[in-house]
Amino acid sequence: MMLAQLKWVALGQVTNLVLPIVLFPLLAHRLGVAGFAAFAVVTGISQYATLGVELGLSHVGMARMSNAEDPDKKTLIFTAILSSKVLLGGLMLAVLALFIHWRAPMPGVSTGMVLALCVGSLLTCILYPAWFFTQAHRQDLNFRISFLSRVGLFASVWVLVQSEQDVWVAVALFNFAFIPVALCHARHWLAHVRPSALLDLAATRAMLRQGLGMSGAAVRETVTSLGIAPLYGMVVGGPAVGMLAFAEKVAKILVLPAPMVASVVMVNRARLLQSALMHRLRRGDRWLLAALMVGCGLIGWGYWAAVSWAIHRWFSAYVEAIALVQVLVAFFPFVYANYLIVSVLHTGLENFTLVGRLSYGYVLLLVVGALACGQVWGSMALVAVMGGAELALFIVLVRGIPGSEPRGDAMKNKDSHD
Repeated sequence: MMLAQLKWVALGQVTNLVLPIVLFPLLAHRLGVAGFAAFAVVTGISQYATLGVELGLSHVGMARMSNAEDPDKKTLIFTAILSSKVLLGGLMLAVLALFIHWRAPMPGVSTGMVLALCVGSLLTCILYPAWFFTQAHRQDLNFRISFLSRVGLFASVWVLVQSEQDVWVAVALFNFAFIPVALCHARHWLAHVRPSALLDLAATRAMLRQGLGMSGAAVRETVTSLGIAPLYGMVVGGPAVGMLAFAEKVAKILVLPAPMVASVVMVNRARLLQSALMHRLRRGDRWLLAALMVGCGLIGWGYWAAVSWAIHRWFSAYVEAIALVQVLVAFFPFVYANYLIVSVLHTGLENFTLVGRLSYGYVLLLVVGALACGQVWGSMALVAVMGGAELALFIVLVRGIPGSEPRGDAMKNKDSHD
């Protein structure tokens, strides 16, 4: 079962790798450095706003529904998560409106227009529950939605985005890309919604508390995907943001699959923990872990060499970003290792509090340290702190592998969640 699901994950991540490799350079070329910086900042703000909707609920949903055996209980869990996300979506829309009014991220574009562009990301959180398909072992649906949406996005960008003046078109296409295809597949999760439970305030409050405990994991996942460039752009601005945004988009193509791979492993955790490979890892076999890291490192080196050649060949305006890409790629093996360790040994056991604390500690070190160093020493210091934060988290997690298996705080009071 797990191998079959990983097959779809692999196909989906090939799509996630190939299309951004073509899409982001295309946008960088047509929008220019300044236009690409604006694109990265606005799409980044809207994606960061989704943190207020996700709030760790997807992680809680996968863990609880995977552990639940009663179909009725699964329906109640899904309904509570859906109602929580709708409530949080309305709240975040108001917060986003105030933020955009206070600091307009796109000069020359009205607050209402920017807010409308950002709504797409919030709607996607509600209308496309990728976490539900993952725990239901329907990675084929995740692949179909992702593939069709990304192909449609690329085709639309190719036709409609031609110059820096089309930056708002690019933002709209990017933020709303998944919604049409997701709506076509909504019947798969609508059957798990119990209308009578949508207004169950007690269940919603309980789910929000659990989601808050796991919100650090959602923050970490978003930072892994988006990087620091959107936040850096709000603080600094200018061409440096364009270089950093380009470097992050290119380098993070390698790490985008990490959360999904970890989620599939977590859902199939019971079978995986019986394997000889995981038995060695859980006993602290650092030689095996080191071998896996070296293999990932070789892949990263090859990827950086190819990216360096492509930038010199076709994107000479972004030559300064090559060194930034090199630093970011060097630390990508630690991203996968950290996600897998946390998912298998902690999230799968519903140890939400520990995961939340680890994730918030990582994000605090990353964001505060990176932005501070970037302000003083520039983009190179910023990406060095990004890599250092990943390495620090890896060291903490590896030191905790040997010994007894962690016990989830939610598992101790399992009946209280029912």
